[in-house]
Parts: sequence; C-alpha cells; structure tokens
Amino acid sequence: MKRMILLILLLVTGLAGVCAATADKAEVISFTGKAEYETPQGWVPIAVGTVLDQGTVISTGFKSSVVLAIGESRFTVAALSRISIDKLTENDSNYDTEMSLTTGKLKMNVKSKPGKSTAFTVRSPTATASVRGTSGIISATGQLQSLTGVWAMAPIGSGKSIEVKGTQSARITAPTAVETPQQTSVANATVSVTATTSLAAQEAVAPAGASSAVAVVQQEVPAAITPAPTTGSIVVNVQLPQ
Repeated sequence: MKRMILLILLLVTGLAGVCAATADKAEVISFTGKAEYETPQGWVPIAVGTVLDQGTVISTGFKSSVVLAIGESRFTVAALSRISIDKLTENDSNYDTEMSLTTGKLKMNVKSKPGKSTAFTVRSPTATASVRGTSGIISATGQLQSLTGVWAMAPIGSGKSIEVKGTQSARITAPTAVETPQQTSVANATVSVTATTSLAAQEAVAPAGASSAVAVVQQEVPAAITPAPTTGSIVVNVQLPQ
C-alpha cells in the first residue's frame, strides 16, 4: 500500500513538472492577402484560428500580413517576410519565445501576463538589439524602429551598443558599424533637403515684371549615408519584469 502511494506521488510530481514546462502556442488572430505556413506535407494557407507549433515557418506574400498572439504579446509579420518560430515555452514563471527573421519585417508588442515575466528573442542576419521597452519594428536589413521603451542595439560581433528610445530609429551600415538615431535623423534630413533643392534648381524664378527668369542656385549638401546591407543578423532580447 505504501509503495502504491509512493508511486502515485511520483507520478503526480512528474506530471506537474511536465505541465510547468509545456510548450506555448502561437495563434493566428488575423491576416490579409496570401500567407502560408510550412508543414511536413507542404505549404498550407493560413486561416484565423490556426495554431502554430514550435518550429513552424511562416511566409507572407505581396500586400499580405499575419498577426500572431502568444500569451499577451502580439507579433505582426509584414508583407514579403519569412519567419520561423524557434522556441515556444511556458512555465510557472515566464514565457520564453524565440523567432528567426530571414526576410522582411516583424513588428513586436511584447507584454507580460499577470504573475509572469516574458523573454523574447528574434534573430536575423546583422545586429543584436536588447529591448528594455515593449514594442518596435525589426527589419532583416538592419533597421530598428523603436515605438515605445528603450532598446540597446549593436552589430553582431560587437560588444558596443547604442541606445534607441521613444520613437527613434537606427540601422546597421556595415558588418561592424551601427548608425545612431542622431545620424539617422541627419541622413533623413539631408535626403529631404537634397530633393527639395534639386527640384528648385530645375526651375527658374522670374521676379515680377522681369523679362527673363533668374536661375536658382543649388546648395551644396552632404551625401546621404550609405544604405544598410541587404543581409545580416538581428537579435532582440526582451525581458519584462513580473
């Protein structure tokens, strides 16, 4: 009898341990256009309510998107993107989610469930970005757009990171170089001024009563910073407190 009780206790304890480390699920809550996920039998169209397991690869077409719900968090896979869900784990204290972004963009809104912390990591080919905030957009080409909170971003292989916060953006410009939010703002302003000046230079401004137009002098403006490479790696780590 005692042996039977002991066996039952061991069985219950073992089941509790399994339940404490069950894999969470990613559920499709909305989508637009053509979106598919890969199965052993081939690619299958995504539908609202589709539940995706760990290891699933998702691909979106032109003018398409998919919104995934994992716990309280929401992830939007943009058009012409491909991601894989590498890890989906939930235990008594936290969610642990990992994704790989091969092409395109992924918008993240990471939230904690009451009583649980949330760890989230996304990888793609150029940079490392650690999140101390809750939302932002990551591009496979090395562009980081913060929406809320504070991010720390660094190229892969570099221990030096920069801070990106609020609605700032930054990007990887070389395998070991990252353009700061301030540099990004200057580059964007330069592009805007260059376009305006070039348009004005193509026209002539004629003063009132003049018989001929006076040419507008084109100003010298610095060249824009070299665009980001098309391949690279991004790693985003999110750890929200309980």
